[in-house]
Amino acid sequence: MGLFALLFTTPVLAQDTRPADMEASDPRGSEQDRWLGLAEGQRAQGIINGSPAGIDEWPQTGGMLVGATATVAGLEPITGRLLMCSSTLIAPDVVLTAAHCVDLDGLLDVAAQQGFTIETLDDLQIVFSRETDLARYELGASIYGNLPDWPEDAAFSTEWVAHEGFDLFTLQVGLAENDDIGLIFLDEPLLDAPFATLPTPEEADQIVEGADVVIVGWGQQEQDPLPGTVGTKQVAESYISALADYEIKVGEVYEDGRKCHGDSGGPSFMQVQTESAEPWRLIGVTSHAWDATTDCRVTGGVDTRVDHHLEWIDAQMRAACEDGTRSWCDEPGILPPPDASGAFPWDQLASMDLEGEDSKKGCGCSTPAPASAGPGALLLLTILARRRR
Repeated sequence: MGLFALLFTTPVLAQDTRPADMEASDPRGSEQDRWLGLAEGQRAQGIINGSPAGIDEWPQTGGMLVGATATVAGLEPITGRLLMCSSTLIAPDVVLTAAHCVDLDGLLDVAAQQGFTIETLDDLQIVFSRETDLARYELGASIYGNLPDWPEDAAFSTEWVAHEGFDLFTLQVGLAENDDIGLIFLDEPLLDAPFATLPTPEEADQIVEGADVVIVGWGQQEQDPLPGTVGTKQVAESYISALADYEIKVGEVYEDGRKCHGDSGGPSFMQVQTESAEPWRLIGVTSHAWDATTDCRVTGGVDTRVDHHLEWIDAQMRAACEDGTRSWCDEPGILPPPDASGAFPWDQLASMDLEGEDSKKGCGCSTPAPASAGPGALLLLTILARRRR
């Protein structure tokens, strides 16, 4: 079983979108396929029962791309730029995603169990893009075909961090305390892009079973991978169907909006009662399937609750300011909601328009569903992680 196929056996929602005819046309041969885990024929899903979303809808969200070149013993060098996860901007230079999207140690352990010898590693990059169509970065096209250029709005990272409590090999299904949450720090602040607002501790009590949410993701939208059904921004309305202190389930029945493969790290947004000019809160990060049997095909998936990790997020953001990792520290910790007039407590972003049409769609919200990292991106992160150490 290849590395990517192994990732499919975990309750994390991994992604494999290789074209159906790739085996016949791929000149690299079966050994390359075995290593990539592509011969297993597994397929992925994304936002289910959703609809296409424009860049002005939930503009705080983006795809998480990874690029690298790796040489493994006995194989030709593999270069790829792949769509790995979904994500959300929560500060001008900070992106929120799932831990399993950036847990390099866990991915290295997976590779080691497969017995792969990594000879050279080059050019590891993690990129945030708000572009609505990232289909050219699906697995088959971006490894075997012509390497696509980075998106015009590509925002490159300087560092990333996964929650220290997350363990890929002990990830539990149902509602459990998995700590599947992570952050990416950008090399330049996106001062012209809106960011999502996190719930305050006082607002957390409004996160209840039955509450409506909006979910967003770049995953596949169909049971079978057809051209154009993966890598494009999708949004859906759903609801919290079950919750615990640390995770929530989004959607319940087949007809509900829900997340699936390729949507990992993406957001669930909910409106709260507040005096702030911005009522939408980013309350969930797409994590894993409800169970290992039905996956995300029958029922909703599970999000990590953001409010359960506010202290961790705040501490990581402040620490990254203190050690020089971050590129924007006007407000080093979690950014508070704007006041009733829409004003922020720092000068550079005080002029952001919260009264326009885009803001009415949420200053950082979107559709329902749970998913996970794409296997191609997971592979490249695994391979190139060792070079970062």
